[in-house]
Amino acid sequence: IYDRLYSMFGRINSAILSKNVKKAKMLLGEVFMYLADHSKFIDENIQDMILAYRNDFLDNIKYPALFGITRLNNSKEILAQTENILALLKNKVLEMKDYNLLIRKKNIDN
Repeated sequence: IYDRLYSMFGRINSAILSKNVKKAKMLLGEVFMYLADHSKFIDENIQDMILAYRNDFLDNIKYPALFGITRLNNSKEILAQTENILALLKNKVLEMKDYNLLIRKKNIDN
């Protein structure tokens, strides 16, 4: 689960870096569809952080008056938040892998 979220946020980060705000918004929607199905298996603190991120992201979208490019206000701050979530998810992935290795070792020893 955390691997998948890490991958999804990596794609959001790439979209923001390439200034493709519409794609990043769509990808963030995919994250929330995924969370809806897996929320009981995800750390509550991570869920809260992702929810706060979503609110900040959506609050900082600047839509064009007529035709133009959708932009992101405070993009550096949003990128920093994205990278914080990525780091947290990566740590969680590593923690789960370590836990799985420990369980396997205990099963082998028994």
